[in-house]
Amino acid sequence: GQYDLGLVYDEGKGVPKDYVEAVKWYRRAAEQGHARAQHNLGAMYFNGHGVPQNYTEAVKRNVSTILRQSSLEFKLGCLGFCAAD
Repeated sequence: GQYDLGLVYDEGKGVPKDYVEAVKWYRRAAEQGHARAQHNLGAMYFNGHGVPQNYTEAVKRNVSTILRQSSLEFKLGCLGFCAAD
């Protein structure tokens, strides 16, 4: 729900575009581990939408997303491998 609200404000779907509001909702979703929200929040920092432009924060958000996804893929792969034994 929080990610979806961020997307609504980010894209202006049914409401006026509001990057500050989008950042607020993306941040809340990201704090709960939502990977897409984390990625979109990184993009907001990269582009300076709703927050001061900050490439360091943008990279931090996106690397965190990549590591989280890679870790999950590794774990799922291991589960599949272990189940085959």
